[in-house]
Amino acid sequence: MTLRTPTTYAYLKSEFTGSGGVIDAPNLLKTTRDTEDIAIHLQKVELTPVGVVFEFRDSLPLDQKALVDAIVVNHDGTPLPAENVDEHGNLIFAPTFLHTSEQARLKGLSMSGTADSVVIADYEVTNEMLVQGGQFWVMGSQDGDTASFAVIDKNDILGLHTQLGHPIGTPIELVKYVDNYPLPPVGNAVFKDEIIMPTVAPVATGLFLRATLTFGSVPGNRRMGILYRWYIGG
Repeated sequence: MTLRTPTTYAYLKSEFTGSGGVIDAPNLLKTTRDTEDIAIHLQKVELTPVGVVFEFRDSLPLDQKALVDAIVVNHDGTPLPAENVDEHGNLIFAPTFLHTSEQARLKGLSMSGTADSVVIADYEVTNEMLVQGGQFWVMGSQDGDTASFAVIDKNDILGLHTQLGHPIGTPIELVKYVDNYPLPPVGNAVFKDEIIMPTVAPVATGLFLRATLTFGSVPGNRRMGILYRWYIGG
C-alpha cells in the first residue's frame, strides 16, 4: 500500500486582502470544502503567527490551486454562524459526511469508579478526524449506571467562549452522540457493545471527545474500556 504525503500551501496575512489580514480558519475550511471544483480533500486549515496553512491530501492541479488563491483573496474573516444545533440547542460542528477512502484509526481509554460517582475521560483531538463511534466493555456495572459520549470545546476553538462570555477551560458541549446509555447489571461479568453510526461526523483539531460514566447507588467498583473509531485522511 502506498501512503499519500499531504501537500501544504502557506499564505501570509497580507494575502488576505478582502479581510485586511483577519483569518477565520473554520470559515476557510468550510468554504474550501464546499467548492465543488476543488476535488482534492482538504484535511485541515491551521493558523500560524504569520498567516495560515492549508493541508490537502495530495497536490492540487493548477486550476484547483487558483480556486484556493481566490478563496484567500475573497475571505472576509467572518466566523461561521452558530446555527447548526440539535434538539437540545447544542451546536453541531458540521453536517455529517462519509469519505470511504479514509483509513480507520482506533484509540483506547480506560475508566473506573465506584457507586454514586461521575467519571469523565476527555481525549483531545490533535488532528481533524471523522468519528464513527466505537466499542466499549464494562465490568461491575449495576442498575442505574449509564454512559454518554459527546464532543466538547474547552479552549474557544469554535468561538463560543468568546460569544457566550465563558472563561477558557469551561466545557461547552457541542453534540452528544450517545445520551445516557443504560449499562446492564452484570456484576463481576463483562458486558461488551459496539456503537457504530451509519455516517461519520467531523471533529475539529482542539476539541475533545468526552466519555461520561454516571454510576448509581448500588455498591461496587466499576471498570470500563473504550475503543474509539475514527478516520484521518491519509
